[in-house]
Amino acid sequence: MGGGVQGPFTAAGTYQVRMTVNGVTQTQPFQVKKQSMHTDVTDADLQEQFDLVIRIRDKTSEANQAVIDIRRIKADVSDRSVQVT
Repeated sequence: MGGGVQGPFTAAGTYQVRMTVNGVTQTQPFQVKKQSMHTDVTDADLQEQFDLVIRIRDKTSEANQAVIDIRRIKADVSDRSVQVT
């Protein structure tokens, strides 16, 4: 079981992509258009959905980091317990 690589859909609008290769940076604007199947959804609705998904992603990342930290601390405690005995 692995994590997905697809992120949240972004709201319609103008964005920029910046890429640096061999010390040369290029920036290119691009448009994200609203999907035609979203005819009954406002841009504000899509933005709220995006913001929620980002908050959920951030909280999930925090929880995952807490698990990693706890496992490291448990291993450190276990290692020190072995050294003391």
